Amino acid sequence: MRDEAQALLSYREAGRELQHQAFIPTRLVLSESAFDELADQLERPASPTDRLLELMRGRGGQSV
Repeated sequence: MRDEAQALLSYREAGRELQHQAFIPTRLVLSESAFDELADQLERPASPTDRLLELMRGRGGQSV
């Protein structure tokens, strides 16, 4: 599922960068098992990590 999630993130980033230059038609094709996993994750999202909470609160800094 990580490959599908990375592909979706890359697609969304490209859409933001190119929104005024190009139209990218939306079509997402998933296997049945990938769709089921995605649906489960949307219904029961994971709790945010401490690192994500720090970042969202503006205390993320640049170090990884």
